[in-house]
Amino acid sequence: MLSFLALPALFQLMLMYFIPESPRWLFRRNKKQKAIRALRKFFNDNDPKGQEEVESEIDRIEQAENIEGNIPLRDALYELFNIYNRGLLVGMVVLIGQQFSGINILMYYGPTIVRQAGFGGTTARDNLINSIPLAVVNFISSVSAILFPDT
Repeated sequence: MLSFLALPALFQLMLMYFIPESPRWLFRRNKKQKAIRALRKFFNDNDPKGQEEVESEIDRIEQAENIEGNIPLRDALYELFNIYNRGLLVGMVVLIGQQFSGINILMYYGPTIVRQAGFGGTTARDNLINSIPLAVVNFISSVSAILFPDT
């Protein structure tokens, strides 16, 4: 059973070989030619519009790197905790609060909840089948959140 669960992880590991490195990261490491090759994978280089997009993206990355420069870790942490402290606090509260929202309880104890609500059958298999609608609603909500962010 454990090996069956490892198959998606192995599949992801194999596919990660084909993911190009981040062009911005390559620019930071002074590997401009590799960054340009990585950008060409994102844009159609045979199309004149694609070539323009690659060049504009290169210019945008270079400008951002010149503006930002190398910020020392101490300054970055100061900015994070002193300037953005309210946003950081709100973000942490939201992330921690999600753990207490109830979805974990519904997903883990769904069959028991369904049975105690009077919708379950007499066997554990019946209870598990009756909790499938919970998983379907969770799936639909997750897909809609991925497809329509910030709408």
